Formats: sequence, structure tokens, C-alpha cells
Amino acid sequence: LIAFLHGFNPANPEYIGWWDVDRRHHAVADARPTIVVEPHGRGNTQYLGIGDRDVMRCISEAKRRFAVDEERVYLTGESMGGHGTWAIASRHPDVFAAAAPVYGGWDFRITDVSSLSSEPPPKTAMSAFALESRSSFSHAENLLHVPLLVIHGDADAAVHVENSRHAVKLLQRWGYDIQYHEMPGWAHEDLGQRLAIADWLLQHRRVSEPKTVRLRSTDLAGASAYWVSVRAFENPAEIVRVNAQVLQPGVVRVDSTNVAALALNLPKPFRGADDKLEIIWNGEAHEIGLNGGEALLGAAPKAALSKRPGLEGPLPAVIATPFAVVVGTTSSDLRMREIIQAHADAFARQWLDWQKQPIRVLKDTEVSRDDERAYSLILLGGADANAVTKRLANKLPFRVSRDGIVVDGRKFAVADAVLQAIYPSPAAPDRYVYVAAATSPGGMYFWRPQFVNFVQGFPVTTFDWIIQDGRRPPPGTTDTHAANVAAGVFDVSWRRQDRWTVLRDEAAVSHWTLRRAPTKDFVASPAALQAAAGRYELFPGFVLTFRIENGNIVVDVPGEASIPTVAESDSLFVDPRSGNAVEILRDDAGNVIGASVDSPRGIVFAKRL
Repeated sequence: LIAFLHGFNPANPEYIGWWDVDRRHHAVADARPTIVVEPHGRGNTQYLGIGDRDVMRCISEAKRRFAVDEERVYLTGESMGGHGTWAIASRHPDVFAAAAPVYGGWDFRITDVSSLSSEPPPKTAMSAFALESRSSFSHAENLLHVPLLVIHGDADAAVHVENSRHAVKLLQRWGYDIQYHEMPGWAHEDLGQRLAIADWLLQHRRVSEPKTVRLRSTDLAGASAYWVSVRAFENPAEIVRVNAQVLQPGVVRVDSTNVAALALNLPKPFRGADDKLEIIWNGEAHEIGLNGGEALLGAAPKAALSKRPGLEGPLPAVIATPFAVVVGTTSSDLRMREIIQAHADAFARQWLDWQKQPIRVLKDTEVSRDDERAYSLILLGGADANAVTKRLANKLPFRVSRDGIVVDGRKFAVADAVLQAIYPSPAAPDRYVYVAAATSPGGMYFWRPQFVNFVQGFPVTTFDWIIQDGRRPPPGTTDTHAANVAAGVFDVSWRRQDRWTVLRDEAAVSHWTLRRAPTKDFVASPAALQAAAGRYELFPGFVLTFRIENGNIVVDVPGEASIPTVAESDSLFVDPRSGNAVEILRDDAGNVIGASVDSPRGIVFAKRL
């Protein structure tokens, strides 16, 4: 079985409009003795989260319905599908016999995908971890037993060839089985290699019972393969690593970092004659009895709640579970109810545009106990604005009032601010609650859901909780979280600690623009619209056009759909679908000199032409 992963589709059509949906015969399947399956991967998801799960479900269904040799399952893909090949093969190495990523895979410390990176190195360990989590190669050490064929054209302008060169050098240095074919003069196009790739893949059989297992993961869900499974980490937002080796039957050496508990379920030939194992873990000898063939090392957290695979956050994890958006309707403030409903409507539109399926939206007064058990709940509104939040409030470590926000005992004195946080659901053992609660309607206005980039599909944060207000960073700010009042990750017991809490420098941000929620019926003045209209150069040769239409600014982007905005003030205009903003900048004489533009890479300056 060869699973082929598609690339990014800018049109993002309905499923029936995707490439190859109407093709009954695949050239590789016709020419070679193999089954070819092309998973949809939930569209443009970067094969992460719901995309990863969709691919693995597709492979599982193919095995169930067809005569698939379990020892000969392969993965390949191009562009975003090449990234997906790296990501999925390295998260599930025990499934695949070999893999072949084609001009795909990237590391944002090396490139910004298409060009060499000029970004400064991360300043904090948590920033470094966030970058690591977005790398296609963050789990690549897991590929010890998965042979790889990497192919890339050196004239590729869409995905820089240095991405593949970087990854290949890494694995070559580790002594892994990897081959690299760089094609001079070839770009981001059909390289004509699919039959050759199939021939190479079909030479390999899966290594199902290796004596050595290496694991490296940014999360617990990805820290399991073959006969090793990490059950608990020591510190959040740190890499988990395991190198386990069977020295002889019944004797295992395990070296690990950031591992508090793990399980070994050795194949029978490796267990020895007794119902126990001798395990040398980080230099210390242990004699562990087997329970159903499994040996448990270390100790899971003693707290009632603990992070575990599939229930460890961060904020984007909520959409990888069955979820429902719960709209708060109980606030006594009409404006709060209106803003909550507007956010629910905007999120529903974003999800429909991205996934082509409607989301579950429930009023808080209509949520049943069965709903609470069945779904993760995205609760829009605090206890003063959402009946479900109020019902669960005593079991959640969050408090929001007019003068501040409390996260697990620490109060942040803020005004017009909003908290969003993920936490295990008190109503269901395998679901989350995701609370968006604000100090005021003006604070609720600034809620921007921290799930994924709804165009490109990648998760937008590694935090478990974030407090936002109206501060807007200046152009040149590349850290998309720089404006957060505070943010953090919970520890293994779902507790907040100062060491994993990030605070902004209030003195440093005091000169930044402070946005205010507009009144319901605000409209920009005709003079402000006339001043904003014009052409703005984002970078050489790439010009945005701001034009007036129906009393608002519309932004025309070369090669993309135009973006209608809504005025927040006379100088700031917001895309109501994404929440991205453009701010008109003036010099000391009041002349328009450019615009500050939100982008996936931070705040960028566009020069007025």
C-alpha cells in the first residue's frame, strides 16, 4: 500500500473538487503490484492534528477493506504532502516500511519555506520550543528504522531546497538510511519521479521488532512507537527523548530526558525467560515485573488531573476532538451578548471556509449533560455571560472580573482584556473545555481564537492559556505573541507555575498603539477613508491596493481574493473573518507614510507609494 499525500491547494475547494477525486485508475497502481490511496487529510491542514488523524484512518480503512501486506505500507507526498510525509512517518514510524518526501518539509530556523530565513534566533526556551514544534523534522530521530528517499529540485522557488539539504545532513550524520536525489534546474513541478519512487519504496519491508528504539517528540501523543511508550513528562514545553536498546533477552538499557514515566512492551523474543526485566534507566538498575507483558518505569503524577497522550493541550488541541461552540447568552450587557454572537458567527464562517463543513453551535441555555459528555466545549463568555461556564466555574482554575483575570491563583490586573484557556473537561474524561472570558465587552472584542491559521492550516500557538488586550506591536515585530499580557503552559498536573508563565514588558509596550473596541455603529470618516486609499508596497514588486467600497476599505492582494475590512477607528481597519488588522501610519506632519499589516510572520510595514 502506497499512501500519496497531496500538496497545498490554494483554491481549497469542496471535497469533490480536489485533485484526482474523479480518477478511477492511478498510473502507479496500474503499472506496479500495489494499492495506491490518496488521503484527503482534511484538506489544507498541513497533515497535523485532524489531518494526521485523517491520513492514519484512511490507511487503517484500506487495510480493513483490501488485502494489504502490513509489512509493506509506504508513505510519499509532494510539497505540503512532502512535509506531511516527514511529519506523519516520524510520528508513526512503526507503521511504515519506507517513506519518500518530495520537495516538502521545512524548518523555520532555516527558511521561511520559500527563502532562507533572516529571523533572529529565539530569545527564550519557550519560543525555541514553539519553533521546534512547527518544524517538519522535529520527530525525525524516530525514523531510525524507516528508510527515506528525499527528492528536490534546486530551482524550487516555492519550497527552498535548503530545507531538504538540512534534513538530509541531519539524518546522514546520525547514520540513518537516507538517500537524496537533487535535480539541477528543476522547480516546484512534476519531477517525473513517481514510478521511480514506487520502485524504490517497494524494495523495503517494515522493521516491526527492532532491538533499538529512538523517540524524540514535542508532545506525549508523538512519544510512542514499537515497544516504547512515554506516559508522562517532567517539564512542559520541552522535548521528550528516549533511546532504548535490548542488550540481551530480558535486559534493556533506557536513556531518556524529560521523561517521568514510560512503559516497555517488548516482543516476546526480547523478554527473556522470567516475568520480569532488568532495566538500566539513565544509569540506574531496576528489576521490573511484567504485567500483561508490559513493564512500567517511573511514576505518573499523583494529582487527580495529569497531562496524558491525547489530553495535554495546547490551545489548538481542542479542535482535534469532537467539539461544540457554546454561545453565551446570559450577560446582562447587550453589547457583550452581541460581541459573543459576532465571534461565534465569525468562527463558524472561518471553519466552513476551511473545512467545508459546519461546526456545532449551541446556545448555553440549550447544552445538555449529554452534550457536555460528548463534546469538548468552546465556551464563549465567562461565568457572567455563559450559563455553562457558570455551571462549571467551581471546577476550573480561572476567574474573570472587571478589574482582572486570575489563572490558577495568580491575578493579572487588566482592563478590557480577554482570557482564553484550555483545560480538561470536568464533565468528560477525554474532552476539553476551552474558555474565552473577558473583563468587559471591550475585552471580549479582542478575542482571536488560537486554533490554526485558517488558510495555511498550521497551529498558531503552543500555549495552554493566553491573556490579550488591545495593545498592537509596531512593524517589524515577528513574535506573534508579543502583545499578549501574559501566556503560559500548565505543568504535568495542569497547574500554572511562574517558570512557565510569560509576561510582556509593560514599560516597553506602553508606547504601542492601544486599540479600543469601536461602538456598534462606528463608521470611519470620509477624510480618513480618502487618506487610507492608495497603493502600499509590502516588499519590492508586491503592492497592496487599499480602495474605498461601501464606506469601508477593501484590500486588493495580488493573486488572492480581495479582503473587505471594517473600520475600528479612523486609522485601523480589521478583516472581520480573520481578525487581522491594518493600521494607517502617519509622520509628525500628519502625512500617510505606510501601513502596519498583520501577517502570519508578525507585523510588517507596507510603504505608501
